Amino acid sequence: MSRTRRDLDAKLTKKWLSSNAVREGLLTSLSLTLQEAGDQTDVDTRVDRAAQEEFKRFQADEEYAPPDTLRKVLAAIEQRLGVDRLPEGVVSRHREICERLLSKVDQNSGYR
Repeated sequence: MSRTRRDLDAKLTKKWLSSNAVREGLLTSLSLTLQEAGDQTDVDTRVDRAAQEEFKRFQADEEYAPPDTLRKVLAAIEQRLGVDRLPEGVVSRHREICERLLSKVDQNSGYR
């Protein structure tokens, strides 16, 4: 899946998002952050692979994960992909976006 800034911006304008939409937004932000920091490899594929493996490791449903689980899985993915080695400004923007997305999880979105 190709992740774009426009996709992310559209999610950020919504009042509420499903858990699945928030998950996609988090992964999009992570992909864009890695690209902004100069990573030229196939970022989307690496992010998707890491996400699949971490959701499985946490035994979490990718489509219906609650916000706390999304936070834990995101932190594990970020660690695997070396986000802590990126420039501080890039990382802080990414984390701010992630918090905004996580605050939009619709409490009735059916997460488990």
